[in-house]
Amino acid sequence: MNTHTINYQPQNGAKELNVYFHRDTFWMTFENMSHLFNSDAMKIYTAFKEVIKEDAFDILDSNEQIEVLSENGRQIVGNFYNLDVIMSIGYRLNPKEATEFRLWSLFVVKNYIRQQAKIEYGVVGSLKKSFSRLLSA
Repeated sequence: MNTHTINYQPQNGAKELNVYFHRDTFWMTFENMSHLFNSDAMKIYTAFKEVIKEDAFDILDSNEQIEVLSENGRQIVGNFYNLDVIMSIGYRLNPKEATEFRLWSLFVVKNYIRQQAKIEYGVVGSLKKSFSRLLSA
């Protein structure tokens, strides 16, 4: 399980949501999307069916069974949808919240990339120093 839970706090003061980062993108359940977009699950499902009809992306790559830790610490498997689906549904139901979530997700990914680059730069720098010492010995 290479899934990380990240908490998202909407600016409108709504309840904090768990968003899952897995295979280089964000994933949510229909239930979490309904909270994110202040909608009910049936509207989320209806919007999802519209997205599928448009054939905007590969549905097989956009939906996955992911194992996550529940709030009480137990392992559960759920049906999750990736960022493409989240945004497609969001722009249909609540463009303001969808835009806010997109900006947040970009911010999180940029910070993650920066952190990884710093780590890799530090590792490469250490390796260069060690290699230089070996060559000069």
